[in-house]
Amino acid sequence: QTVYFKATLRADRDGRYALPPAGDRVRVSAHDMEGREFWSDTLQISDMGSFDGSLALSKDASLGHYQLRAEYGEQIFSTEWQVAEYRRPEFQVQVALDDTDYIHGDDIEVSAEASYFFGGPVADGEVRWRVLRQPYVFDRWQGEGFYSFVDDDVDGDYPHTSPLGGMVAEGTGKTDARGEFTLSLPADIADQTQSQHYTVEISITDVNNQEVTARAAAIVHKGAFYTGLMATRYVGVAGQEQEVQILTVDTRGEIHPRQRLQVTFYRREWLSVREQADDGNYYWSNTARDTAVATRTVTTDAAGMATTSFVPPEGGTYRVVATGLDEGENEVRSALYLWVSGDEFINWGQRNTDRIELVTDKKEYRPGDIAEILVASPYEGPVRALLTIERGGIIEYRVLTLQGNSERLHLPIRSEYAPNVYISVTLVQGMEGDPPLAGFKVGYVELFISTEQQELDITLTPRGDGPYRPRDRVTYDLLVRDHSGQGVEAEVALQLVDLALESMVGSPAAEILEAFYRRRGVGISTAATLALSVDRLNLEYAREGKGGGGGAADGAVRSEFPETAFWSPTVRTDAEGKAQVVVELPDNLTTWRMTAQAATARTEVGHARADVVSTLDVLVRPMVPRFAVIGDRPELGAVVHNNTDDELSATVSLTARGISIDQSHQTVTVPAHGRVTLSWPAVVPATDHAILNYTVSAGRYTDAVSLQLPVYHPSTPEIVGTSGIVENRVIERVLLPRNVDPSLGELTVQIEPSLAAGMREGLEYLRTYPYDCVEQTVSRFLPNVLTSRALRELGISDPELETELPHQVGMGLQRLYALQNLDGGWGWWSQDAGDPIITGYVLLGLVEAERAGFHVDEMVTERAVEYLYRWLSISTQDTRENRDLRAMVLYSLAEARHGDAGRTAALYDDVGEMSLYARALLAMALHILRPDETTRTDAIVSDLTSRAILSAAGAHWEEDTNDGWSMNTDTRTTAIIIRTLVRLRPDSPLLA
Repeated sequence: QTVYFKATLRADRDGRYALPPAGDRVRVSAHDMEGREFWSDTLQISDMGSFDGSLALSKDASLGHYQLRAEYGEQIFSTEWQVAEYRRPEFQVQVALDDTDYIHGDDIEVSAEASYFFGGPVADGEVRWRVLRQPYVFDRWQGEGFYSFVDDDVDGDYPHTSPLGGMVAEGTGKTDARGEFTLSLPADIADQTQSQHYTVEISITDVNNQEVTARAAAIVHKGAFYTGLMATRYVGVAGQEQEVQILTVDTRGEIHPRQRLQVTFYRREWLSVREQADDGNYYWSNTARDTAVATRTVTTDAAGMATTSFVPPEGGTYRVVATGLDEGENEVRSALYLWVSGDEFINWGQRNTDRIELVTDKKEYRPGDIAEILVASPYEGPVRALLTIERGGIIEYRVLTLQGNSERLHLPIRSEYAPNVYISVTLVQGMEGDPPLAGFKVGYVELFISTEQQELDITLTPRGDGPYRPRDRVTYDLLVRDHSGQGVEAEVALQLVDLALESMVGSPAAEILEAFYRRRGVGISTAATLALSVDRLNLEYAREGKGGGGGAADGAVRSEFPETAFWSPTVRTDAEGKAQVVVELPDNLTTWRMTAQAATARTEVGHARADVVSTLDVLVRPMVPRFAVIGDRPELGAVVHNNTDDELSATVSLTARGISIDQSHQTVTVPAHGRVTLSWPAVVPATDHAILNYTVSAGRYTDAVSLQLPVYHPSTPEIVGTSGIVENRVIERVLLPRNVDPSLGELTVQIEPSLAAGMREGLEYLRTYPYDCVEQTVSRFLPNVLTSRALRELGISDPELETELPHQVGMGLQRLYALQNLDGGWGWWSQDAGDPIITGYVLLGLVEAERAGFHVDEMVTERAVEYLYRWLSISTQDTRENRDLRAMVLYSLAEARHGDAGRTAALYDDVGEMSLYARALLAMALHILRPDETTRTDAIVSDLTSRAILSAAGAHWEEDTNDGWSMNTDTRTTAIIIRTLVRLRPDSPLLA
């Protein structure tokens, strides 16, 4: 197949875009699943900041995820696509519920409809259904006020479930003659503490065993209303009245008037204890205890509002809980917290961080809105605050004085804030309290901003009412307008793709709006010199003491079934935003989806879709396997569809080349808007492919389909490697079994000038490996260092490797220096705790790089050695894994000229309880440290030699168990033992 691509390039200044210079060139390359580059081109950037191209995949392309890279200056961009064997779905499933919201105790009516992409129902389809649910938090109140509609103490701990939630029910069934299936489910959440998000998933299988799945979702509410609570003041004083405002709304977020509620005020006491964790440090643990101090009964008014109050008897945290019953006796509850100061000492619950909460008044804002942000300050009295608006950098900042501890900040929303910004508030308090301690608190909140002013409104309209027939010409009218409704000049990429493919794998391209105006992370770090207060620490420690088979018109044989019918990446609209394209439909009988992705020079972007159906009144749908094997006896099938209002008598035939079929013609009666399934027994002879020709004739209605069926040989490939030295010529005899069938196999011979030369393709894979943990950083340059040395010793020149090696090693060393922990070790990833496996491996890489002539920082090596010695001192577990690891660490230290002869010799006593690769490492470590003492090393080498597994292909070693954490495999074990033999027993016959 052909891969089409288009890229839109912009200079990005934290969401403010600019066009790159027109005419600049971009290098584009394609890489297979092993990272090997197999195609490249240099493309020119257009005046609209885009470039496009295409590449053809080989029919022998390996399956997997491929990558397309674009290099512009020093920047590299990439995207992925998948190469797969697949069979396009021939029908689609739609699932609908009779409502989007239900109350506990209601019934959920579910309906599903299965229809072919070329039109017509999937009758008598097998149905499997299941229902899943997960907790739902009410989010539909759009009025003023920061109301709490949940009880976090009850609803806060969600059980671990799948992405769609836990299973509720499942079952099976069948579609009716119209392709429909219905189901009634009880909305029963009596065993749940809060409302639930329900997902109904339905899978339908048709006569040719294709299964398609779809789903629909709704909310099941605990009751017919929700109660919202908001405090007039979140911070009060003991003995003074605290007022709480109450709001009742229905499940849509509209006012629910005159609801009776009971409000209970609880005093929360925090029992705080400092406990020692596994890392040796002490952390606060808080346990809550609630005591009811007041109860009120209220009824909301016609506006759904009510007010109640109580007088807190003493300082502390108070929890306010409101409960009520709807007409169905379903209980609804919500809660909030109040903070009350007093003269006595109050434990607010001890935190292990200096974070505070910022609360916004809306979920999303539009440009021109005023955002209100509540700052929940723990400080009493005026405090200084730094407010910053951040994203990739600081957009704006203000220095404020907050007079209270529940102030609201007002922030005008600008269009350039889209799609999101972050608000940071840092509070700083001087030397306050007894004893006086300075302190600070930091809060962050994200604001989501509508991208409406950056979005284009695209209308994509096919002319004519349809349905269309194969090879019809369809005209599409395109209109592009900005957010104000004015037509704009834009560059539009248009693609017409079989909807069956999109329904199987999703849209192949990311939406351009998401690409340019996706949610962005914060690029600013907020720090304070008070992050670790010595005074505070001292004080704390002191207290501790898709679609079908084909389609053509007028008797034509349908044989071309592409997934992509049209691709035009640079359609330009005029000044009024208008353009027009004409497309000829291929032979597929399916739903074709035209997708438009547009961008203007100002980086206003948008997308649109339009579907058309291509079908026939009578059609034949082949049912064949993706391939056949010589000797198979398959049943080749077909389904004949009658989309007319009359019953028809049809003659169906199947003729073939390259495959044997009996009784090619069959006559059947096909009911109106029905279908009939037929089959033909077949035999597959020795051939490479077969041509199948299906036809159906029913009076004036005809259809014909021609397709090719690949035929494979029933053979298993066997790969044998051998090596030797060739001076002038050599004869290598290949003996074939006497009963071999030459028509069912092949022999391929590949010759390399040396074993080392054969590694160059693998080295290129390592160089372009896309991931970058510590192990992969070493593995990227270490094999190249060793192979470069081997090639030089063999007299083989590799100019490219010699040119790139200093850069690879230099970049790798810099990264390793940056990733070394303070204790001298390395973990798998940045900020991971030190790991002896990884640290030992890195140390080996540093040693080999130094031996190859590269400068290595001695301090880095010394710190790594110190880390490994500390680990050896504290690691005393008597396990096989520990012994293997100690052997690896001692070998690394020996190679680094910091070996420990005593510990290495002592480990020999347990050599029989170690893996084979660890024994080999121990032998090399003993040889390095005590080369004249051969008793132990000879014993280990003899043991390893006796454990070799010999075959016609050579010798190898296998472990009885493999430890993935030590990165070991049988291949690695064999390589380590070979290295040991080369160093300690170079005359071993196993190396010959």
